[in-house]
Amino acid sequence: MSCRCHDCGRWFADENEWRMHRQVHLPAAYECFKCTNRYRKYSDMICHLEYGCGGIDAEDLNKSAAMVYQWKHIMDPDYRVEILRMDAEYGRNWNHEGQPRKCPNCGNYFKKLSALFQHAWSRYGAEAEDEGVLGKLKRWLWNRHG
Repeated sequence: MSCRCHDCGRWFADENEWRMHRQVHLPAAYECFKCTNRYRKYSDMICHLEYGCGGIDAEDLNKSAAMVYQWKHIMDPDYRVEILRMDAEYGRNWNHEGQPRKCPNCGNYFKKLSALFQHAWSRYGAEAEDEGVLGKLKRWLWNRHG
């Protein structure tokens, strides 16, 4: 099935290519929690934070995700226990191998929080990251770090 971009008229061989293309037409609506950088997608902003910005990094975001009430819908239980006691037992250099983050819509697992949000956006549309469990996680992260 071929798809045509309504904004620029470009044709794509399949829907996935079209979904990935459409992000070039999005406004940079997401401002970093800690700096003035702006991003077209929430997952891009989270990726920026995972690499460290303004005192926030991947460990801080993961710990916050482990604290959200709906954690069991987005995280492996064993990983949650480890991330919550990370500072005391492992220090800041602790690194979890594997893919402990879970998509609440399809059950696929991801290594990074940014990858989970990218997956939700590309597979289910922008609304998927604003509704349900992921929407609650977004609001939780904003309240803790924004």
